[in-house]
Amino acid sequence: MIKKIFFINYFLLSFVLYSQAQSCFAGFTYSNNQGAVSFADSSFYTDSLLNATWDFGDGSGGTGLNATHTFIASGGYYVCYTIQTNSCTDTFCDSIYISIPVILCTADFSFVVASSDSLLYTFADNSSVSDSIYSLIWTSNGDTISFQNVFTFLFSDTGLYNVCLRISSNNCDDSICQTIHIIQNNFPCQAYFVVDSGLNCGPFCYQFIDSSTLSPSEQITSWQWNFGDNNTDTVPNPVHVFQNEDTFNVCLTIITSGNCTDTYCSQVEIISTPVCNAVFVIDSITPNCGAGCILFSDISSGSSPIVQRNWIFSDGFTSSDSSFTRTFTSSGTYTVCLYITSSTGCTDSICQTIIVNIPLICSASFSFSNTNCENCYDFSGYSPDTVVSWQWNFGNGATSNLQNPSYIFADSGLYIVCLTIVTSTGCTYTVCQNIYVNLTPSCNVDFTFSNNVCPNCFNFNDISEGTIISRAWDFGNGETSSLQNPYYVFPDSGNYNVCLTVQKTVGSDTLTCSECYTIYASENNISLFYLKGKVHAGSTLLNEGMAIIFKEQSGYYVPVQYQKLNSGTFDFRQLVQGKYIVFALPEPSAEQRYFASYFVNKLSWEKATEINVYANIIDLDIYLQPKPANQNGSGVISGIIYYEDILRYEKYIFGCNWFGENTVEIPGNYARNIPVYLYNTITGDSLQWALSDASGRFTFSGIEEGTYKINVQKPGILQNVSPLISISNTNPVNSNIAVTLRTNDVHFNLSGDAEMNFKNAINIYPNPVQTKLTIQFKTDIMFDEVSISIMNTIGQLIYFENNLYINSNQSITIPTNNLSTGIYLIKIQTGNKMYISKFQK
Repeated sequence: MIKKIFFINYFLLSFVLYSQAQSCFAGFTYSNNQGAVSFADSSFYTDSLLNATWDFGDGSGGTGLNATHTFIASGGYYVCYTIQTNSCTDTFCDSIYISIPVILCTADFSFVVASSDSLLYTFADNSSVSDSIYSLIWTSNGDTISFQNVFTFLFSDTGLYNVCLRISSNNCDDSICQTIHIIQNNFPCQAYFVVDSGLNCGPFCYQFIDSSTLSPSEQITSWQWNFGDNNTDTVPNPVHVFQNEDTFNVCLTIITSGNCTDTYCSQVEIISTPVCNAVFVIDSITPNCGAGCILFSDISSGSSPIVQRNWIFSDGFTSSDSSFTRTFTSSGTYTVCLYITSSTGCTDSICQTIIVNIPLICSASFSFSNTNCENCYDFSGYSPDTVVSWQWNFGNGATSNLQNPSYIFADSGLYIVCLTIVTSTGCTYTVCQNIYVNLTPSCNVDFTFSNNVCPNCFNFNDISEGTIISRAWDFGNGETSSLQNPYYVFPDSGNYNVCLTVQKTVGSDTLTCSECYTIYASENNISLFYLKGKVHAGSTLLNEGMAIIFKEQSGYYVPVQYQKLNSGTFDFRQLVQGKYIVFALPEPSAEQRYFASYFVNKLSWEKATEINVYANIIDLDIYLQPKPANQNGSGVISGIIYYEDILRYEKYIFGCNWFGENTVEIPGNYARNIPVYLYNTITGDSLQWALSDASGRFTFSGIEEGTYKINVQKPGILQNVSPLISISNTNPVNSNIAVTLRTNDVHFNLSGDAEMNFKNAINIYPNPVQTKLTIQFKTDIMFDEVSISIMNTIGQLIYFENNLYINSNQSITIPTNNLSTGIYLIKIQTGNKMYISKFQK
């Protein structure tokens, strides 16, 4: 179903409003003169200042209220200023960008007419250098005319001459050229003008300055300007605004008091004044790359393309990408600055302060019993995490801070007992249960059933609550089972009254209760087969372990049955005809030398050998792959697996307590009993395997420095991304991996490996937009399920639509008439591809 969200004021990240009750606040202002920066104190404090120190971010520092520092290289610096008073210490930091022009010498010269002979000119070098000039070369229209500082030169004729001076010093070279108009004194007037683009009067704005030459007895009485764009003027030095970039033939015609008329024309190239505006947006929702992961997107604009970007974070992280994801390893406040440069030299910058909140992941559960007296209870707390605090609330105001407390309730009744844990990472988790003290509670029993494999093939799932002593299933035809979640195939069609009877303990009572449902089986004469085999662990059979059988069903593998191994053997009954794969896994606490493996000896379901069952099979052999020797490192990789689609997480099998590690189900969409493999990305070798626990958590320890990837196995669901995980001495732990079992894929929420740009397949127009935005998906490009989101520059989600299925050369439109004027970011995602662009309204 298509979901649309319009104008949702959902802030992706909060901007900081910092206020705290203290008596001093550090602050400073600064001015930058090509790397020489003057810092001025702007702090507030209520008592005496004891100390003021500066850290300029380049390894040097200073003291005092005001400081001057010269940076020797261009780049971004994070400057911090700390003040200390009698009662308070505070630090203020800011990112500054230093741009130091590499100019050590500047060529310049002047010239005058040397005598009454208008062809003789005197030239003088006026260059400035940081050391000394050791070479000067003068040229006129490309010909060398002198090597002196000051000289005279006789031009051969009237006309325009391009005179250049090139200087060289120990540290630099520079040159300058000037156009000189040589005229004869006996000619009463010669029109000429120069162009000035430095008025700062707007784009395409230029001033034209009359530089005509007259005989002493003449005066100009008329100026006629033609700017080559059908516009004219009659003032001496007009200012003209052109409408577009182009080359225009500008002409000046002068008339003097002696009726001398002359015209001068010049080709003037009009280019726009560089304009640029630095803007970026941040998004912590759509990246799907895990806790602390944020998408940064540059949506800067300018009159010319942005060719350089410098992202500078207050913790030292930098980037030059236009769009990227970054995973923060710790919560906190960060200053993010973006510096841009356009192809025409325009520069701009913007800084934002963001708050990163990384959710901590932990879980807990507890069990209880009352064996000593009717109101006496023993509680046992459990958590897979490192717990530093256990807090019990017994529902009547009484508490305990023990992991496994005992408590005597004073009165009979229903109590809601809660356990709250705090882990070493600061994560808090609370779990509660109803406790019936000396009461006879109602006996609740229930089960669910499904038939995915065939019309007569049913998986039954006991969902009864409480402590179950025993179960008895009656399939309505004389057949029974005592399994928690049995699989049964009815041999013939008909209605069957299936009943589940359980014995359970509630307080000091033992209760028996039943639930029945009528089930219809539609086919007659179902042929059933069995499949037997052995699981080999080296030269012996695997004594402690499990086997699971999956049936191929329309490209997906449905888990049918699971069973504990009996002296290394398995025996699956009631199999209908079809294709199957078998998975064998050693009990993790008992066997550490072998990997869980698919028939015949593979570590992934994609490479498993299918078994075509059309008769009984009695000699199937699975050979577990041996594990390499344990690593001796100190690294840890850990994460949690969730399920999104209950139809792709068969809880009646995967949710069971396979090896007795935890009998209490933890609330939430945690995917239990999912095998995970750890691989070395350099060698491709598999190193370890783990099985997710009741809280969905898997953990690999003892890992050496290197780069790794993980492979989550759920038969029938492909893994869409193989993320890379780096372990080093400075980053030995990565515990924020979140994995989701979705309908069609296993999705890793790990930073930016899945992000891809496919903008060549998409066209968005018009831009700027008025009433509607059109998105065209180009020819020969097929798309999977597509989602589209639009956000403004402060991160508010304005528009969202998902579950779209797009064909080649298809276009869709989005109404934009309600959007305010401004810049917007559009993101289009399909599978592991992402398109990011901006548009204006």
